[in-house]
Amino acid sequence: MNGNIPVLYVEGQGLAEAWEKSLVNVYNNGCDIKTEYDQPGDPPSKDSTMTIVVKEPLAEPMIHKDIPGGLEDLQEYVLEVIDGIKDHLVRDSAVDSGYTVGVYLSPKIV
Repeated sequence: MNGNIPVLYVEGQGLAEAWEKSLVNVYNNGCDIKTEYDQPGDPPSKDSTMTIVVKEPLAEPMIHKDIPGGLEDLQEYVLEVIDGIKDHLVRDSAVDSGYTVGVYLSPKIV
């Protein structure tokens, strides 16, 4: 990696569509990066900064059928993003939280 992480953008009508488009976009346009999670012989991971616009966040389907990890992991992720249940890990520099996710919810302008 040359230090230039791309800034990508996707739009989707609903959450599931936007999530799928974001994965395709980072796969096709993200930069290759090695991480501490890689095992010997693994291909590099993909990285980017991504802006995802969801036009109708309450539209169904809200959950993509291919979401990894199952419903328990999804529930934990929702609590992490919406309620900040792991924010203390980010503030405590002695704890390695792995990564952080930030979400900005913009009100719909009519």
